[in-house]
Amino acid sequence: MRLKSLLSKSEYLADNTKLSHEITLGPEIIRDNYRKVESRDLDIENHPSFSAKIHQRMIDFHTKGADTATLLADKLAVKDYVRSRVGKEFIPSVIWQAPRLTYNYFVDMPKQGILKCNEGCRKNLTLRENQNYNSLKKETDDWLDNSYYWFRREYQYYNIASELFVEEGIDDGHPDGPIDYIFYCFDGKVQLIQTGSRSHTVHSFFTRNWEKLNLTYRKIYEAPLLPLPSRLGQMIEVAEALSHGIDFIRVDLYQARERVLFGEMTLTPRAGDIQFTPSEWNMKLGQLWNYRYQF
Repeated sequence: MRLKSLLSKSEYLADNTKLSHEITLGPEIIRDNYRKVESRDLDIENHPSFSAKIHQRMIDFHTKGADTATLLADKLAVKDYVRSRVGKEFIPSVIWQAPRLTYNYFVDMPKQGILKCNEGCRKNLTLRENQNYNSLKKETDDWLDNSYYWFRREYQYYNIASELFVEEGIDDGHPDGPIDYIFYCFDGKVQLIQTGSRSHTVHSFFTRNWEKLNLTYRKIYEAPLLPLPSRLGQMIEVAEALSHGIDFIRVDLYQARERVLFGEMTLTPRAGDIQFTPSEWNMKLGQLWNYRYQF
C-alpha cells in the first residue's frame, strides 16, 4: 500500500494548482545546489550519499507530486496522522487558531504558549505578556505571505494553506529548552539520534542506545553530555510507529518531565545541505536509506 493511501487530500492543501515558470525551474536549481554541496553531479546510483538522496527526493516532489509529503509537513494537518498512529496523548494542545492576525484575533490570543505558522521552518515565537499587536502582526504577516518553498525549493511546503496557531508551551526544565530529540528513521527503525536546543547550545549525536558519537554538521556548536532521557524507550517506539512504511523520515519529539510530545516530521532535513564531520557519515546514512519515491 502506498503511503499516500494513509492520508487523504483535504482542506489543508492550498489552492496552488498551476505551477509558475519559477516552480518549473526548481529541479535544476536543486541540482545546482547539490553541486555546491558535494562538488559533483547528482547521481544516487553511483554516489548514494544521504545528501544526494535528499536532493533526489526534492526533485521527485517537483516532478512526481508531493500531496502526502505536504500533509506530513503541515504542522496542523500532521496532527491527524500522529493521532491515528500513536494516539492524541502525544500531541501538544492547540489553544488558539486564526487564518491571519487581526486585532479581534489578537484580543483573544492567549498570553502564553508558542505562536506558530503551520508552514515552513523558523516561523514561531514564544508569547509574552504585553505583546505588541503591530509588531506581532508585521512578523506573522511575513510568515504567511512568504512560502518557505522559495528558501531552498522544498516543494512539500509550496501547497500548504498557511495559518496561525498557538500550542501549549513545553517546559522540560532545561534553561535553553525544550531539548529537541531528533530521530533519523530508516524504514521504520531509528538509526541515529540528534539533540538540539533553541539557540544551538546543545548539538549532540547518539546511537539508539544513547552512546555519544563524535559527529556534527555545525561549525560552531556545543556538545554537552546529556543524561539518558527517562523516556528514551518510549520516544523510540513513537518515532518508529510514526515512521513505519516510510523509507526515510526525521521525527522530532520532546520530553516534558515524564511526558513525550510530538514536534514535527521532516522529509528533507536542511534541504540536503548537511556536511557531516566526519564526512563518512554522509555515505553511511545514505547506505541505510533504501530510496524509493512514495509520496
